[in-house]
Amino acid sequence: MGKRPAVGVAAIVIKHGKVLLGKRKGAHGSGSWAFPGGHLEFNESIEGCAQREVFEETGLSVKNSRFVTITNDIFYQNNKHYVTLFVVCDYEHGTPRIKEPDKCEKWEWFYWNEFPEPIFLSLKNLLEQGFTPLGIKNALPPEILHEMTAAQVVSLNISGNREKGIEDYSHKELMETAFMFENQLMEMLGDINPISYESYSELSHTRLTDIIKNCAEQICRIENAG
Repeated sequence: MGKRPAVGVAAIVIKHGKVLLGKRKGAHGSGSWAFPGGHLEFNESIEGCAQREVFEETGLSVKNSRFVTITNDIFYQNNKHYVTLFVVCDYEHGTPRIKEPDKCEKWEWFYWNEFPEPIFLSLKNLLEQGFTPLGIKNALPPEILHEMTAAQVVSLNISGNREKGIEDYSHKELMETAFMFENQLMEMLGDINPISYESYSELSHTRLTDIIKNCAEQICRIENAG
């Protein structure tokens, strides 16, 4: 009987608009960046495999796992052939750890399409399909606060990777952003009462910041629920 493709499962773990990648070590694709994942075991569900592999490799707990797509990955140099099943998972709790040091050098969070090079073949094939998971945004947020999406604003202060936080923007920028997000949230909730832009000029820097954070978080929850 001839050789047949192996079945792999890759977990796209989403946290505050970013996804988790590991730098591979030891196995084929060493030095490239890839999602956590591994072989599908006999009698194992695809989603269950993703959750198991994430915990075994990183120590993270994930939830809301859902199968999204596949890639056909032929590693000509290594004479390997995989069909990779991709599962999107929402981060639940934990901090990424190197639990399998012989297989992974480090774990890091990245915005979509801002991935480091080189990337693993299955991820390369996924991107060539034009796939982008729901719930995340491409690349880094713009520098202007009121041009950011709710997900980008939420990740701005939580990611810990950027020097500038919401509190560091000007009062005028906070006014514009608070006005935009509060009106967007009211529209999503079916509230048609208009809000006067001028009323925001009377609010303190701290109050405007609180409005932005609260509205952005609520908008994200509504969008993810939908």
